Amino acid sequence: MRYFTLWAKKMSDHHSSVIFVDDEANILKTIIRSMRSANFKVLTTTEPTEALKFCLLESVQIIVSDFRMPGINGVELLTSAKQLKPDLHRIILSGLADENLIDEALKNEVVHQYLVKPIKMTELQTLLETILSAKNSV
Repeated sequence: MRYFTLWAKKMSDHHSSVIFVDDEANILKTIIRSMRSANFKVLTTTEPTEALKFCLLESVQIIVSDFRMPGINGVELLTSAKQLKPDLHRIILSGLADENLIDEALKNEVVHQYLVKPIKMTELQTLLETILSAKNSV
């Protein structure tokens, strides 16, 4: 099990957390550094099965997954996440993905959004805070 956890400095809602899943630890480290000012808890893991456990154990409201990972792709992971926790907001963040599979996943609401790498971390953080704000206002 390999993962990193970071509490954001300005926690305004202790129930808001986002998990990032990527097989490349360096990308996860970049996300942690970039999200230091986020208003949510940041969890990261290189292990998709660990991400699913976090979805159940932590108050994770958003999962952001890479598409290409050893053993499982992001759509398969998010399909499992949807079955475990249907209200979880599910995002694919990838530079290389099967466009047909992503389109099908979007149509079937397995994936809510598909974001292309590289992405500006400030834009990603703003998007995640907007999603969390909408989810918390309901």
